[in-house]
Formats: sequence, structure tokens, C-alpha cells
Amino acid sequence: TLGDLNKLPLDTNYRYYLVPLKSNEQNNIHIDSAWLANPFVKEMEQNTLNFTIQNYSETPQEDLVAKLYLDDLQVSTTTLNIPAGGKASGTFSFTTQGRGAKKGKIVIEDEPI
Repeated sequence: TLGDLNKLPLDTNYRYYLVPLKSNEQNNIHIDSAWLANPFVKEMEQNTLNFTIQNYSETPQEDLVAKLYLDDLQVSTTTLNIPAGGKASGTFSFTTQGRGAKKGKIVIEDEPI
């Protein structure tokens, strides 16, 4: 059983072997927060998007690639080194083209993790 040991019947006809189970290490990183240096984005004006990434694994992440997309077009990229169990900050510099709202996303290339 993986549950409550008190539910096992106590019987001298049975032999119980208790084996401790240890889960595999789970690597987990995520974008903690993101904010614009200038919240008023204007067409053809350079701006900076700041962000932090949290690493919940016991392994440091080196040369982690992060990309910024606006309207599904990659506009900036950066690399980060994040200590085990720690955070790292990064920035993207970008210029918007065209008026109106833009759909933005940050993508982390974490395939080798």
C-alpha cells in the first residue's frame, strides 16, 4: 500500500517488507513576474520588458534561453543562469510596430531539463 499503514492487517502469517520510495527529481521553472519599464507603449519607440524566473529544481539552469514574442513574431531573446532553488532576472528590449493591442508571450526553451 502507498497509503495508511494502520490499514494493514496484523497477522503473524504475513511478512511485511517496507520499502521507502523516493520520487525522481522534478525540474520545474516558471516565469515569476514580468513588467514594462515604461507602461505606455508607443509605436516605433523602444521599450524594455523586465522579468524574473524561478527555478524550483535542485539543479542550476545555465544558458537558459528566453524569447519574447509579439503577435507571434520573435522580437527579442536573452539567456539566463538560474541557481538551484533560486531566481534570476532578465530584460528584453523591443520596439513595437503598428498601432493597437499586441499579444505578447515569453517562451522558455527548457527541453534539455
